[in-house]
Amino acid sequence: MKNILITGARGFIGRNMTAAFSENKDVTLFLYDIENELYALKQFILEADFIFHFAGVNRPKEDEDFEGNLGSLQAVLQICEEEKKFVPIVLTSSIQADYDNPYGLSKKKAEQALIKFGMDNDVKVFVYRLKNVFGKWCRPNYNSAVATFCHNIANGKDITVSDRENVVNLVYIDDIMEKFVRLPFEAYHDKEKFYHEIEIFYPRTLGEITDLLYKFHSSRGICFCLIWRTNSRRSCIPLT
Repeated sequence: MKNILITGARGFIGRNMTAAFSENKDVTLFLYDIENELYALKQFILEADFIFHFAGVNRPKEDEDFEGNLGSLQAVLQICEEEKKFVPIVLTSSIQADYDNPYGLSKKKAEQALIKFGMDNDVKVFVYRLKNVFGKWCRPNYNSAVATFCHNIANGKDITVSDRENVVNLVYIDDIMEKFVRLPFEAYHDKEKFYHEIEIFYPRTLGEITDLLYKFHSSRGICFCLIWRTNSRRSCIPLT
């Protein structure tokens, strides 16, 4: 039996992670989100065997970047160190961590803090710089460009594409979940490998994406699905 803590449990990735574990009888989930008190986080950490840290801010207001992205992780790490609770931790970061903007810097600082925690305490940590994730429970105008396009098209609003030839690497949420659900049960022999990848992604130009969405909208009305077929598998996301 594994006790697994999910922070940011009500968010896009957190909800999908909760659903992915829902039928696993070998897992007990501790779900933590912004409405919970800090003492609950401590109790969850004390019982956890594995931590998925998804809490953070995607569309921050001024000065929310560090508080939401770095501060939330620091709260977890501080409790772990004070209680000498050293368990593997997964951090979902962003490709923005390579950019010199407040959001990217906050993500980079969070990565560095987690890596230091792993090195100082000889514990396995995972940093995933997620690309353009789409799938169920993503929110328009918040955490998914695809969801934003779909929302606007379905509601008769304009969408703006500055460069139709720009290639976007899309990652389907269920591909992330397939990877993540295995992590608590795997043996780790590479504690010095901190950065990890979701190997399955779908490169598409912005022109391809928008043309396909408009085509679905015109042929099937406002209730439609976006489907990409790769070999024998199929990825599908409701777009309204």
